[in-house]
Amino acid sequence: MEVKEAVASRLSIRRYAESSIPPEHTEMLIRALQLAPSANNGQNWEFVFVGDAEIKHRLVGLRKVYIPKSLRPPLEP
Repeated sequence: MEVKEAVASRLSIRRYAESSIPPEHTEMLIRALQLAPSANNGQNWEFVFVGDAEIKHRLVGLRKVYIPKSLRPPLEP
């Protein structure tokens, strides 16, 4: 797939499946993230994978506190 095609066909997901990502896919994602380029190879990012449904719901609640309303994407219940 060409970059133009990928950008043109992208989707905004507002509702997510209740199922979890299989562990082998999570491991693949972590490896890909570790290989992603960064400015001056600074790799100044952190990624957090959350599998617990209760923690996910609490994080959604925290977004209301820490992310200004003007920057929040709408979420469907």
